[in-house]
Amino acid sequence: MSPLALFAGRLKALLRDGASMAVLLLCIAVALGAGWYDQQKQEGRLTLALVNDDQGELSQRLVDMLAQEEALNLLLTDDATARRLLLQDRVQCEARIPADFGERLEQRQYQDLVQLTVSSSSAYAATVSEPLVNAVMKLWFEQQVLYDAEELLAAEGLTLSAEERQELSSEMERIWQEGSNIRVTSVTLEGEALSTSLRADPALCWYAALVPFYLILSCGWMLQDGYRSLRKRIRQSGCPDAVLFLSQSVAALLLVAAGFILTALLAGSGSSLLRLTPHLLLYCLGCLGPALILCSLCRDFSVLLLVAPILTLAAAALCGLLLPLPEWAEIWVSLSTALPGRWLYAALTGQVDLIRAALLAALWLGAGLLCIRLSDREMRHHLNRGVAVR
Repeated sequence: MSPLALFAGRLKALLRDGASMAVLLLCIAVALGAGWYDQQKQEGRLTLALVNDDQGELSQRLVDMLAQEEALNLLLTDDATARRLLLQDRVQCEARIPADFGERLEQRQYQDLVQLTVSSSSAYAATVSEPLVNAVMKLWFEQQVLYDAEELLAAEGLTLSAEERQELSSEMERIWQEGSNIRVTSVTLEGEALSTSLRADPALCWYAALVPFYLILSCGWMLQDGYRSLRKRIRQSGCPDAVLFLSQSVAALLLVAAGFILTALLAGSGSSLLRLTPHLLLYCLGCLGPALILCSLCRDFSVLLLVAPILTLAAAALCGLLLPLPEWAEIWVSLSTALPGRWLYAALTGQVDLIRAALLAALWLGAGLLCIRLSDREMRHHLNRGVAVR
């Protein structure tokens, strides 16, 4: 039996299987729902390209204050990149903190401290300038309080120590702090290429997170009654086991890729398809390895249904596909490098590492095929022992 015939037969079986198609359609529906919900949350938020030429303590305080504005997505970059993004309409405004920002603020020179640039047709100048001016005013007020406190103490022959200044600044910062969260993205230039960390499309992230569950179920044919007789016939025809499992799996990968394309088009990310599809295929090949391992270890389909969603969601959470990993979870970030989802998420955020993703996919797929081979050898050994005892 040829690999093409095996592939065609499996593809027809998957298309005729109502439960399998329902799972795939459910993955698409959940992904689009998550994307729509995120879009509603992000509606009305503007992207501000912020250029910080100062890098001092006060300028960093200003960056932190702007990062707390719920109406703004902050993009830290350099001036040339910010102008380019502004001309390409990828950001709505650019704000530039001059190199002498902190020095002028400490000297109580408050005129033209920050430069705001918008396109001639932009209607967002007032929306952005208000939180920008408010943040500068907060810093001005803090510096004025410190200056007045030092003058008052100087009149009594006292001085304000560095620890007291820090304590006063921390207390005022606590008062200003409102605790809102924002995603800050760093953009740098390397030669002529633009290296950017983009915000991943939540619809594509959710689809990728749910795909392993479908792939595990699509490998459920290994638990069917005719599985061993099928392998025996295929082996007798001279077809290697690896060809059998790959031809059966490629059919599921084709449907997964079609679902990914449909999800991207409906979510408005069609322009990224050409860039992301190879990464999705590598991700799915990598996920096939654990799917084959799980199906070779499970002897009952009900057990597979119980374990598959738990492992799927746990892996997705560990890779950052569902929620970004917190900064303190360094050990989880390190562990996630061994999972295919980590490198797909990196591709979704513009951080491409195709070589490492391909190597990891090959290792997982090889491990899955090896596990099946060992499991089959062990099963035949037990069967032979049973026949010998009889």
